[in-house]
Amino acid sequence: MSQATLLLDGVVGEGYLLSSLSYDDKSFSGQSQDTTIRGNFFKPDGTKMYLAGDTSDTIYQYTLSTAWDVSTASYDSKSYNVTQGGGLYIFYIKPDGTKLYYTSLSNDTVYQYSLSTAWDISTASYDSKSFLLSSQDSLPLGCTFNSDGTKFYTTGLSNYRIYQYSLSTAWDISTASYDSIFVQTETGVNNPYDVIFNSNGTKMFLMDISTDSIYPYTLSTAFNIGTASYDGSSYLVNAQEGAPNSISFKDDGSKLYISGPTTDTIYQYSTATPATITYPSTLEWPSGTAPTSPAIGDTDVLTFSTRDGGTSYQAVQAIDGAA
Repeated sequence: MSQATLLLDGVVGEGYLLSSLSYDDKSFSGQSQDTTIRGNFFKPDGTKMYLAGDTSDTIYQYTLSTAWDVSTASYDSKSYNVTQGGGLYIFYIKPDGTKLYYTSLSNDTVYQYSLSTAWDISTASYDSKSFLLSSQDSLPLGCTFNSDGTKFYTTGLSNYRIYQYSLSTAWDISTASYDSIFVQTETGVNNPYDVIFNSNGTKMFLMDISTDSIYPYTLSTAFNIGTASYDGSSYLVNAQEGAPNSISFKDDGSKLYISGPTTDTIYQYSTATPATITYPSTLEWPSGTAPTSPAIGDTDVLTFSTRDGGTSYQAVQAIDGAA
């Protein structure tokens, strides 16, 4: 008899699925740093987390000992106080960790900063570069970019819109110009705080605190919100946080994070389905039915054996869901 063992990892089949939204029972409180936590942001590898504190207009830095697991966060004793404007709610960090941007609710301006050490928020300094947003909305709040830094997006609390801008020099906010493109939010969506995209710009997600819900859109042209269409669904997310201000996704869309000032806490959710594994019909299983795919993050151990030199195989799931 010949045998072989297969370790089968549970991977993401499809991410960014709000229809699969479920709370992971994992959270982290930022109250020790600030009593009004609003925005959140993650390093692309999930090992660093940043929270915005509106009480002191400060961004705080944390390390996650397990990537993307907020329950493993610890404060790095590193922070940066933004002295330009005020009303620090939503912010964005360039994917290489060398630039920081935030939209000031107090004076309708987005400001740009440089980090001399990538992802070390304590090394931030103001670039003396900004862009006034009041020509579109007197209460701009959102702050996000496309993947190459040539597009900027903000939300407006006065007109209930999402706006798009072009940057003639990538990542230089002072070179921004309005594209005369906006998305009008749905009826009743009167406080669009945060807007983000999936990794390839074909999905957009709006966080509204008047309804405490997330609204998904599909873009037929990546990162062009002029091609956005509302998916027709919304997802209530106030079970943990009564005023959800800001959202982030894990890079593969399998996790969603929400923060807000009611609890000053960031909460973690799952938003994906596992990949489907199809086994050859010639495999013989003890129950006559092949096992389901392993859950995301789990590993199944399968053992295969043959007694006739490979003409037929018997399969057994030796371990189900080893983390």
